[in-house]
Amino acid sequence: MNDSLSLKDVTDRLGGELANSAAEIKISRVGSLAYAQAGAISFFNDTKYTAQLQSTKASAVIIKPEHVQLTALPSIVTDNPYAYFAKVSQLLNPAPVHHPGIHHTASISTSAKISSGCYIGAHVTIGNNVVLGQDVVIGPNSVIEHDSIINDNTVLEANVTIKHGTQVGNNCHFF
Repeated sequence: MNDSLSLKDVTDRLGGELANSAAEIKISRVGSLAYAQAGAISFFNDTKYTAQLQSTKASAVIIKPEHVQLTALPSIVTDNPYAYFAKVSQLLNPAPVHHPGIHHTASISTSAKISSGCYIGAHVTIGNNVVLGQDVVIGPNSVIEHDSIINDNTVLEANVTIKHGTQVGNNCHFF
């Protein structure tokens, strides 16, 4: 996501309470307390990091109710700042959307069976008798060797090799 979100936008989507005049503060990225810069949100989960909380350059912090008094930073208050931080990270960095199709540089055996909804990226090689289930995503430069089966909703990121004769289940994700 290239746009920033206000902390109110975040809490409207993910829950949590706002503290320290936080509603209109905008964030566009996540960061650790030690390295965050303006526009970032961080999290505070343990009092041993109080010095980092007090010196952070983050625009906002995710914090437990019992720690709110430790900072004047705009805050989102929640019982589990670490888990909430992970959700904010996903919100600010959504997974790319792949539209079905085959890149013109892909090399696909004529005996391969490719179901509808598949996305096949640039420079992919697909061998003989490969079967791809519904909505499979094959990232750039990946290789699927002969006689392999990749079942529905599986994602292969860039540069993944599936060796010959391999069967991959539904909803898998390879990096």
